[in-house]
Amino acid sequence: MACRIGAHRGWTAEGPENSTAALVAAAAVADFAELDVRRSVDGVAVLSHDPEVAGLVVAESTAADLALVGVATLAEVLASVGDLPLDIEVKPDVDPAVLDEVCRSARPIDWVTSFNWAMVDTARVRRPDLTTGLLVDEGWDLDRAVGAAIDRGHRYVLPHHSMVVGPITGVDVAVWTVNDPSEAGRLVDYGVAAVISDRPDLLREVCR
Repeated sequence: MACRIGAHRGWTAEGPENSTAALVAAAAVADFAELDVRRSVDGVAVLSHDPEVAGLVVAESTAADLALVGVATLAEVLASVGDLPLDIEVKPDVDPAVLDEVCRSARPIDWVTSFNWAMVDTARVRRPDLTTGLLVDEGWDLDRAVGAAIDRGHRYVLPHHSMVVGPITGVDVAVWTVNDPSEAGRLVDYGVAAVISDRPDLLREVCR
């Protein structure tokens, strides 16, 4: 069974993680790209996995200052990736006000996901044409996450790949972060809908 391949923070063989270059390059090897969103002090959705970049605290820095150390904005990326779908992960510890820009900017082909389930449950995110998903960290209760996704109308659960030990029904499953083709094959056999990888180029054959 085929599944979709996601480029984790873009195709980082072609550019720094969460950069416009890496995310644009992902279109060559993946079906979608995952990225991480935080909020600058002046209220702009910017791309960063960590709360600090090059000595700057993202939440305390302007988007202009962050741009000087290579931090892209969500708007810049959306303007550059064409029709490549994006899994827009809103970091769990950010100001929820970032959701206003995320949801205003996200296209029907994109997803909005978070480890902070309350973020993707808010009214501002629950747009009829916007796909949402619940991220599930190692050690969490996957069955609870599946039940919450079904009850609340989220399309995806996104667990760490090691948590998936059999088929999961009732919701689409996108696993992270899988770089071993044999592990990807195991998950494809369980019927996962998507595999997110640092090396999407290595998984194309097994996921097709």
